[in-house]
Amino acid sequence: MCTAWKANMAQALELDSIGLKLCETENANFQKSSFYDNMANCYMYSNRFVEAEKYFRLCLDIDSSFDNKKQISDTYLNLGNLMLMQKKYNEAETYLNHSIVLADSTGYKQGKYSAYLILSDLYKATNQYEKAFTSRAIINAEENERKRIAADLHDGVGQMMSAAK
Repeated sequence: MCTAWKANMAQALELDSIGLKLCETENANFQKSSFYDNMANCYMYSNRFVEAEKYFRLCLDIDSSFDNKKQISDTYLNLGNLMLMQKKYNEAETYLNHSIVLADSTGYKQGKYSAYLILSDLYKATNQYEKAFTSRAIINAEENERKRIAADLHDGVGQMMSAAK
């Protein structure tokens, strides 16, 4: 890891610590999750997996207490990615599938899309090419549907504007 990145990570972790102290002072428990998530990501991308998992689990505890399903979905996604980085494939798949179910139940399309991308990488890493292909097909189908809806909306608005003139 380069020196500049280490310095930036140290600075980010220091800012997160300050933010957590402010949350304590202001009794803003809901906001702690964001700081823990940032800390977990700093640790994950510096290959400090034990610390990363600890902070992701703190996020889950907080977000579960507030029933914040979107954020729980994101944390499961991050835990899946963390497990994939450690080649803990079964755990990664479990977390990613939890993320997809929650993202789907809340209409969180970007979270679902991201989880399928990582799941596809997991399947490629474990030579499960048919599952990897299926995951990519789901991603492509959803992307095509988004494009179709966007085009329909665009064309509909254009027609209404023309008719209004």
